[in-house]
Amino acid sequence: MIHKLNDGFVISSHGVWLPGVYESKRAARYAFRFMGKELEGLQSEKNKTTSIITFEDLKNIRKPTKDGNNNFR
Repeated sequence: MIHKLNDGFVISSHGVWLPGVYESKRAARYAFRFMGKELEGLQSEKNKTTSIITFEDLKNIRKPTKDGNNNFR
């Protein structure tokens, strides 16, 4: 589920809050594709600057390789 906050959106799945504060519903929906550890790491990095995770931030977590497989950072 996606929940609105004053300054963004948070997400939960099966009654468990997942890491991160997202700038938009689009980013929040996309975040469900990631493991909690990935989201936690990204939020930790974002806390050094804006504290808000963008859709672009999520897209940059995984970089496709030439053969089409995902490369995890």
